[in-house]
Amino acid sequence: MSEPVLKVSNLSIDYRTEQGRLKALRNIDLTIGAGEIVGVVGESGCGKSTLISAILRLMANNAEVTGGGIAINGRDLFKLSARELRMMRGAEVSIVFQDPMQSHNPVISIGRQMVDIQFRENISKKEKLNRAIAMLAEVGIPEPAEKMKQYPFELSGGMRQRLAIAMALLCRPKLLIADEPTTALDATLEVQILDKLKDLQQRYGCSVLFVSHHLGAVARLCDKVAVMYKGEVVESGDIDTVFSNPQHPYTRALIECDPAGLEERTRMLPTIPADFLEAARS
Repeated sequence: MSEPVLKVSNLSIDYRTEQGRLKALRNIDLTIGAGEIVGVVGESGCGKSTLISAILRLMANNAEVTGGGIAINGRDLFKLSARELRMMRGAEVSIVFQDPMQSHNPVISIGRQMVDIQFRENISKKEKLNRAIAMLAEVGIPEPAEKMKQYPFELSGGMRQRLAIAMALLCRPKLLIADEPTTALDATLEVQILDKLKDLQQRYGCSVLFVSHHLGAVARLCDKVAVMYKGEVVESGDIDTVFSNPQHPYTRALIECDPAGLEERTRMLPTIPADFLEAARS
């Protein structure tokens, strides 16, 4: 059996605060194999962003790993030096952030940014430019050669999100982290971006960790899903199994809160109370 691209084992992370320790992640287990797309869903504050920052080793200063580990392609991230981590980011793992309007430097041209991120490649500048133009075309940006001369603020939100995907894939990472990449887009653009992401993932063969609130987007894109609640993975498995026959009460409640599943019009959308799990256990 081949080594998983990402393996998170029994990971626990605390934040040190003036009020004491905040347990952000507790005993997280997550595995992504080669070519798999795994979704992570849960409410705001459940620990999704902390998990991403831990995988990238870009945690806040007050964050502390209290247990477990993370390996990418068999390499223990907590044993890598700062230089090794810098070389890993981009080459082995890349990220598409959720806000396309703040993902790029506004005062540097698109072309220069796309050339600069290829600094590891031992090829000429002309070859880097050609690769960048080809990647812009791959993600569906029209007139890619002309776009290289423009600045990010000259593009629409949908085009800037395509640009973010192009830059993340340009170095052919083994793992792509998509952090709610369609949050700032309307429904039509969201479908286009999801379909484009799926197409590119199949074409380049990378694995994807897709983080989202949107259950429909996860169902459309992912092979497997992990459901997080208050820093824990409470249920995981194949998309069809988890969404059609959820076993955990929080997973069932989360699915029931999806507006797409409502059969009758209502002014009051279903919600999940803060003490939901405690109430469900009692």
